[in-house]
Amino acid sequence: MCIRISYTNSPTYNPYDSATQVITLPAALPQAGAETVVRALLTELAVVQPRVGARCHCGAAIRLLPRVPQQQRRSEQVSHHGA
Repeated sequence: MCIRISYTNSPTYNPYDSATQVITLPAALPQAGAETVVRALLTELAVVQPRVGARCHCGAAIRLLPRVPQQQRRSEQVSHHGA
C-alpha cells in the first residue's frame, strides 16, 4: 500500500500512521511547507527522496493536491449541469 496524505484541523494528531500508511498534516500548513514536512517524515522512515518532490517507498510520486478551504465549499451535494 502506498503512502497517502490527509489534512486535519485538530490540534492533536498522529503525523504518521504505519497501519494505514497515512501522513497527516495540519490543514493550515502552506503547500510549500507541506512538501517539506512530507519529505522530512519520509526521510525519517528511511525513504530516499529525490532533489525535487516527494516519493513513496514504492517509488511513486506523492501528490499534494491543492486544498479547498471549508468555507469556500458550497455543498456536500453534487450538482449536475447539461443535457
